[in-house]
Amino acid sequence: MSLTPNPPLNPEMTPFHVPANKKDIAGFMAACASAAEAVEVHFLWRPQLADFNDDIVLEAAVNGRAKAIVTYNVRHFEPAAGQFEFAVVTPGTFLKRIKT
Repeated sequence: MSLTPNPPLNPEMTPFHVPANKKDIAGFMAACASAAEAVEVHFLWRPQLADFNDDIVLEAAVNGRAKAIVTYNVRHFEPAAGQFEFAVVTPGTFLKRIKT
């Protein structure tokens, strides 16, 4: 699984100042990927959301027992958040939460 953000993460796109350049961000993303673990799919939840590509992300989150989905596409995931008991937050909100 790739941790490529959609849209691509650039320092200029963050909603607040992050003292990081593209190399720092790539290193952070690589560290996240190295900490990831494979998850077997036990349940197929499709279709739940309007966008098929969102359903794939939802399925991975549910099967991986995720506590949150971090996305710029909050509106598309909110209908499933309550049903599957996870938070849906923007990257900026997520960074603010882990910083405090």
